[in-house]
Amino acid sequence: MSQILIELVKLANLIIQVTKAVACAGRVQAVLDISPEMSFPSDNGLTASDSFNGNGLSDLSGSLTEHVSSDVSDTLTDDLSSDVSDSSDPDVLLSNVSDETADCSEVNISSDRHAPLQLDVFSGTAVQFSHVGLRYSMAGAESLTDIDFSVPCGYTVGIIGGTGSGKTSLVNLIPRFYDATSGTVSVFGKPVFEYSKEELRKRIGMVMQRAQLFSGTIRSNLKLGAESASDEQLWEALETAKAADFVRGKPGGLDAPVSQNGRNLSGGQKQRLTIARALVTQPEILILDDSSSALDFATDAALRESLSELHGKTTIFIVSQRASSLRHADMIIVMDDGKIVGLGEHDELLSDCLVYREIYESQFGA
Repeated sequence: MSQILIELVKLANLIIQVTKAVACAGRVQAVLDISPEMSFPSDNGLTASDSFNGNGLSDLSGSLTEHVSSDVSDTLTDDLSSDVSDSSDPDVLLSNVSDETADCSEVNISSDRHAPLQLDVFSGTAVQFSHVGLRYSMAGAESLTDIDFSVPCGYTVGIIGGTGSGKTSLVNLIPRFYDATSGTVSVFGKPVFEYSKEELRKRIGMVMQRAQLFSGTIRSNLKLGAESASDEQLWEALETAKAADFVRGKPGGLDAPVSQNGRNLSGGQKQRLTIARALVTQPEILILDDSSSALDFATDAALRESLSELHGKTTIFIVSQRASSLRHADMIIVMDDGKIVGLGEHDELLSDCLVYREIYESQFGA
């Protein structure tokens, strides 16, 4: 009887995962203004999900018809297989079903409410959150509460906090993957909803923890969203992302093959390539959401040193679990339970913010 229950729960988990994937695809369609026929193209490779993985966000939708959904199919299959095989305990599996159901909540999809406007030349403030709240439609509580801060142009901002503290929810509001349910998010002095999503996202590069690469070559992956980029620009981005050495070491260099989902590359190599891909588009705002988690500490430090050369030219948000990755940021935002509990520089937070001090001491000792 127990075995039957386990199999039934596994089946329920599979159904929920598929439902979740379909719902997420619909949300991505809405965010990128993609028509349904572009979501499952008949040619090989790219899907809308890559807008979260290091491309010029607006140009990606135009590239969708040039690739197939086979990469996404394989990724989904891998995810489903791992999810249903993680446990044979019915109670654990039932708990997983409950968690997945909660995560499938219908979100507050942003929509254009104003005619497209051109972005102005940089003003003094790149990004401002004014008492911002975010509530997912089916959630019982706010995911973000009274988020209030401003970031001068060219600053590097670190965001740190425990799992589920609201770090990713916060940065997702900047390119309007979701709209705030209260308060205002402004970019370059204007509320984000006053820009067309296309114009806003042209200026933003975003790289997520789970790097997504596609069948082709290193060159073709780097040029997604920046088809006119020269080899010189590609190598410059690779140097900044600390990926140039391993690319040079591969037969073919830029033309070295990349398998589906980058399976012939290590996790750290994939993350560095997606960071380079974001840099190729020369974004004015660069968001790195735990995108160096697969790097060793030495490579991570070298990457941070390299990115510091963009200081004053590019506004950078770095979401990280590592306090060492953020200690030299101009500003560090400490998140806990959807709220900002600390805001300042490293030394200031060590003295005044208990949550930050606990994170730091857990990683480096008292």
